[in-house]
Amino acid sequence: SYANLASGGTLSVHPASRSTYAPLVRNNCGAAIVNRSIEVTSSPGVPNAAPTLTGHFWFIERHGHWLLWFTN
Repeated sequence: SYANLASGGTLSVHPASRSTYAPLVRNNCGAAIVNRSIEVTSSPGVPNAAPTLTGHFWFIERHGHWLLWFTN
């Protein structure tokens, strides 16, 4: 979230296929969706923060538009 970044948090952008959620989404939606998606993660600026504090945002490209598709 913005508050996490403002307090020294981090953002990471990577192919969604590297996400821990990739197998779940691949099983439910297909490999093509996962292969054309990106995941953005946000982490609080706290050393040794619990993994559950990391936000996961999936974006897929669909018909030339990027859509926010999956978050936790």
